[in-house]
Amino acid sequence: MAVADSPESFLTSRFLRKAKKEFEKTGFISDEHDFAPYGEALSEHLRETERELRKIGFGGHLAPGFIANHPTAGYA
Repeated sequence: MAVADSPESFLTSRFLRKAKKEFEKTGFISDEHDFAPYGEALSEHLRETERELRKIGFGGHLAPGFIANHPTAGYA
């Protein structure tokens, strides 16, 4: 069983559009977002995700992180 989804399984145009919008709005996404892959996929494939986001105009930089005691996500 894979620890994280492959980038090909989630780096779709739908995901990238929604991720770009959320990064620009709030500065983060997690697997609690309905469009994002579950588990470690985002942090495992951070560079690939950033590269694909840049292709659609994202100008930021991605870094892994943790959300401490989010009101609905708990500890993520």
